Amino acid sequence: MEYRDDVRDNDALRASFNNLTRRTFGFDFSDWYDSGWWSAEHTAYTPHVLVSGGRVEANVSATAILFTVDGAPLRTLQLGTVMTAPEQRGRGMQRRLMEHVLEKAADYDLVYLYANETVTEFYPRFGFVPAVEYAFSCPMPADGPFSAVPADAGDPAGLRKLLALRQQGNPFSAIEMPGETGLFMFYCSGFLRDCVYFIDELNAAAVAELDEGTLLLHDVFCPEGTPLEDVLSALALPGAKRVTLGFTPKDPSGMLCEPIVEDGGLFILQGGKNPFAGRKMRLPTLFHT
Repeated sequence: MEYRDDVRDNDALRASFNNLTRRTFGFDFSDWYDSGWWSAEHTAYTPHVLVSGGRVEANVSATAILFTVDGAPLRTLQLGTVMTAPEQRGRGMQRRLMEHVLEKAADYDLVYLYANETVTEFYPRFGFVPAVEYAFSCPMPADGPFSAVPADAGDPAGLRKLLALRQQGNPFSAIEMPGETGLFMFYCSGFLRDCVYFIDELNAAAVAELDEGTLLLHDVFCPEGTPLEDVLSALALPGAKRVTLGFTPKDPSGMLCEPIVEDGGLFILQGGKNPFAGRKMRLPTLFHT
């Protein structure tokens, strides 16, 4: 097996990588690449693959992301898109790739990943331990004087507006990743394309989706000092009874805070900084790989 890390810029390898991603997860990164968001300018997302006969057989992707947590920098490395071709499983490919990627773990304050329920016993072999994230929620406010209108991030004018509003940052979040545009657009131009809204009266943009009466507010961008209740009331979609934040609020007062219970979940590499120690937090949902 040949190790390669030049998937993004190699047409044949990228096509094979996308094929394995479709087989494993049911989607691929073709549109993300074609739209220009999977580029060195916008993201550090890097597949690390093993190749046989020109075909990608296994992968561990790594993305270096600079967080700010309460304004302080935190250098992180997120692992994701972990996959092996079914016919190649059991041959130690993931171990080889994980060991290679983790050789540079000392360069980062925090190394983490999200695991599904089938591999929770695999990652502790490399020093990863589970971490509990917390969801912050509150009742959905009643309709207010402001209105949210759907935005199309695929439309050039809508895209320019979204990116301009994003420059304001999320004044309600304790954790931000201002330099990572690629992953943000992976969601906003893909899975969550229909979940982007503009609130013109507040000079704001929001990414929010409604699921069984709960509005998940992934992110919001607006001027400092904007009342959160104004944003939420503008997003009061029909049927929404509660709001859950997809980020850690700076001010959680008045919010219900509950552990996120799911199969798998967040794993953190031991030995680095652990922002979850002694604090109830949630990493922003728009930056999962």
